Amino acid sequence: ARIFALQRLVEVADFNMNVRPRIVWTRIWGMMAGHFAVVGCHENSMVSMYAIDSLRQLSFKFLEKPELKDFNFQRIFLRPFVVIMESANSREDVRELILRCVDNMIRALAKNIRSGWRTIFSILTLSANDSSVVIAKLGLEILHRLLDECLLQLCNSVEDFLALVKTSLSFVYGFEEDVLPERLSMRALCYVACCADAVAKGLVLIGDEGVGGLEGF
Repeated sequence: ARIFALQRLVEVADFNMNVRPRIVWTRIWGMMAGHFAVVGCHENSMVSMYAIDSLRQLSFKFLEKPELKDFNFQRIFLRPFVVIMESANSREDVRELILRCVDNMIRALAKNIRSGWRTIFSILTLSANDSSVVIAKLGLEILHRLLDECLLQLCNSVEDFLALVKTSLSFVYGFEEDVLPERLSMRALCYVACCADAVAKGLVLIGDEGVGGLEGF
């Protein structure tokens, strides 16, 4: 019954995504997102995994449409993934599936991601502090892919670049807090060095509003 209800909810979300203006759709999603977050932590694995897969499908459709500058629809839309990742009731297999969904989004739709990067970095930061080394290792692998394939794109925004740096540092701190094995934290430290190298080469585009942020870094 729960999966049937989720199927209908996905159909409603999908329909409204295509016919409603983004501002109206965001209000509708505000009511739906909480339900997906709760069901994503359901004790029944079939139900929770279906909820995550439904979020994945909707996220791909949502990200296919480029986001206009200065809007935050993507960040709001992807928020349920963060809520589930940080919930004490979420299972390891669910958190792993979320990370794989994020990985697939980056592979397929990185060019369309704008405000969604902030949510993605929040998810990766949570993975760095996860009690499961499997989750932390997967998060670090995704971070590696970001540096390899999306660094220049992230350098176009000081805010996104600083989020990348902070996320990389979260994996370094994980070792200090006995969350990560030393070898993984050393890898993360190399990623921080890559970010520093990007700054040294002048790859990061700094506007008037971004200078202070990089000075802090």
